[in-house]
Amino acid sequence: MKIILDNNEKAYFKRYGMSLTEIWNTLTIKQQEEALAAYDHLAVTEPCRGLSFEQENVLRIVIGYGGSLCFKKILDNALPAMRAVIWEPEIMAFLAGCVREDIHEYLENESIAICIGRDRDGLVKCLLNNVLVTNAFHNKMMAIGSYVSSGNKDVALFSSCYIKVTEEVLGEGNSMKHFHRLSCENWLNAISILNNNYLIGQLFEKIETRDIPVIIVAAGPSLVKNCHELRNAKGRALIISVTHALSTLRENDIKPDLTAVKDSKHFDFTSCDEKRENILLSSVYASRNDQNSYNGRVIFWGFRPTAGLFHTKRTDNYPEVLCGTGSVATDVFSLFADSGFRRIILVGQDLAYNDEGYSHSDGKKESSEIIYETEGLYGNTVRTRCDWEYMRRSYESKIDGHRNIRVIDATEGGARIRGTEIMSLKEAIEQCCNTEYPVAQWIGQLRKGDDEEREQIDRWFIDCINDCESFNRHLDRIIEQNRRILNNWKDTEKWDDSFSALCKRYDVMYDIIMNGDSGFVLKHYSIGEIQKYIENALILEGDENIEKRMELEYDLFTFMRNMGDELINYLEELKHK
Repeated sequence: MKIILDNNEKAYFKRYGMSLTEIWNTLTIKQQEEALAAYDHLAVTEPCRGLSFEQENVLRIVIGYGGSLCFKKILDNALPAMRAVIWEPEIMAFLAGCVREDIHEYLENESIAICIGRDRDGLVKCLLNNVLVTNAFHNKMMAIGSYVSSGNKDVALFSSCYIKVTEEVLGEGNSMKHFHRLSCENWLNAISILNNNYLIGQLFEKIETRDIPVIIVAAGPSLVKNCHELRNAKGRALIISVTHALSTLRENDIKPDLTAVKDSKHFDFTSCDEKRENILLSSVYASRNDQNSYNGRVIFWGFRPTAGLFHTKRTDNYPEVLCGTGSVATDVFSLFADSGFRRIILVGQDLAYNDEGYSHSDGKKESSEIIYETEGLYGNTVRTRCDWEYMRRSYESKIDGHRNIRVIDATEGGARIRGTEIMSLKEAIEQCCNTEYPVAQWIGQLRKGDDEEREQIDRWFIDCINDCESFNRHLDRIIEQNRRILNNWKDTEKWDDSFSALCKRYDVMYDIIMNGDSGFVLKHYSIGEIQKYIENALILEGDENIEKRMELEYDLFTFMRNMGDELINYLEELKHK
């Protein structure tokens, strides 16, 4: 028996048709006695001894159910955004606890997810719904009773699931950590060529109606079934394709209106567009190789208006930076949904493997260590994986926030995206794509920058270089202060007024570096190392660990100082280019 209680299964009692007490009553007397003994073995009187949950936005994880005392402990001083996961591998122990104590109010608490049983897929599903970008590396974990031992098989199972979920689901956060310099370099390159290209707000102003159907073509394996139908939508919809779908579209003689790119690493798709005729719809963090290859034919999204640029391209309808949805298709969907487009058709958005094990329409077979079954488009079950599940939930969350949008899933295969209408692509085009629109004309009317914008960009790079040089001087001072403090830390006789003043100056400089506006680009450039420092500093709490935290800060500031010189050289290169 598998019992999962999480935010996607609030109607638990209706789903199973009986209460937990009624389930208990179906057990034999012997099973009940064994369950009560297992429950007592969890040491429910002191389930959380030795661990203090402070008032922090951390993910609170408990292995083993310890009754209402456990719930009260993890809810103590909880901030509104707190999330908690309780996993009890022993189903019978959980049922025994439910009979002894009334936990109805905790079952209905949306901040608490409860997973029961040793089903690996069920545990992964529960974690998928609760491990977020903001808490993945900021958590506190405890084990109750018989699960206290680190060598316990259940603890090992939980750890393996948790590690894999954080690695595979948080693609965006991990991308920021692993490709931080790359994404920052791409963003700076986008600014350097901005005057010769366009902004998404310009396109939105040219499109005269939000009733135009927007067809987002992803590269799922089902695309080969129906992409030929897209010929009938040309000129009757705005067709946007991801790069991985281009080869399939080319084989069917279909040219999209826009090609969406997001990946920081370069993926060579130019064999599908030898003459560079496509128009790129590009994230500002997309590969600068792609940006430069299509220079003059790029529509950027993701620039904040506060960048102090865009004098000749300023628009009223500016989308904010988009990230965290997991894929370029979901980002583009969010972009158009947030901008008021009322009809969006999804094609090739399988988010699952097909029967032959393919993950993409071009014959790719991507593997994953976490594969499990989920609901298919037609009530069947399909095999999916963590990152696709994360994307599916991104769609569902966005759809739930835009009830006035009609979203049609014309994928004809793959996972079910709740909130969408399901129909074939042929039916979707027949229903929605029956009006001619001058899409090519709208795109052709976009205006590039002028000399004034070029001068603004040049000034921006000069200001950025000056800011980096100033920030480097701040780093030089705090590195020197850090060494002086650590050299005298163990000699309390030297803790005089001048030492106290030095510590205060260090605190002020730390706040300037970590929380001030200065050095914004360098902090973006070093985001991976900053994130690593924050994760480690959260573990080293308390006065007894001050010396260790100071060492972490020294390593961080030294790294940033070295990156500062590297960044200035890159900015100079872009300015002269």
